[in-house]
Amino acid sequence: MRGIIAGRFSLAALLFALVAWSASAAGNNIDRSAASTVAESRFAEVGDLQLEYFQFGDDGTPLVFVQDHHDYFRLEEAQEWAEFLARFSDEFRVVAPVRRGWGRSDDPGYGYGIETQARDILGLLDALGIERAIFAGRTMATQEMLW
Repeated sequence: MRGIIAGRFSLAALLFALVAWSASAAGNNIDRSAASTVAESRFAEVGDLQLEYFQFGDDGTPLVFVQDHHDYFRLEEAQEWAEFLARFSDEFRVVAPVRRGWGRSDDPGYGYGIETQARDILGLLDALGIERAIFAGRTMATQEMLW
């Protein structure tokens, strides 16, 4: 079972790297003056928290992009981030959780360790009825995904 999980994680990491590379290469061609908006956020009750998340596409295998130390939807590059995630929505149900204390997710003032953050992600998946998913992320997110 660990081999299957590791294989899928490696596949997701490779997929993420390839698409990130192609998105950055194509990034110079994005029309930054286009009148489009960042996707609307959604909320889910996870334990005693309300967590914000973004979703692109409603069908397909769930693909969860776990944020690291950034709230990508509040950065200057929010539009590019939304466009990047939307590229996967033809084939995947893309879910991008916003960590507790970030964005419009609740900030209880505690629970910022790896285990608690991982449980938040699992709680969000439970709230959304997602039993299995592919995960992608970097830095701090990789620890939570492995937990």
